[in-house]
Amino acid sequence: MKMKKETIQKVINFVITVLTAVLSSFCVQSCK
Repeated sequence: MKMKKETIQKVINFVITVLTAVLSSFCVQSCK
């Protein structure tokens, strides 16, 4: 199932992007 693998990859990339954004916001708030 190539389609499923590609979808999972997209989801993983999306989750990583969201987590990075959340961590960045959290770090900025903590530093202040």
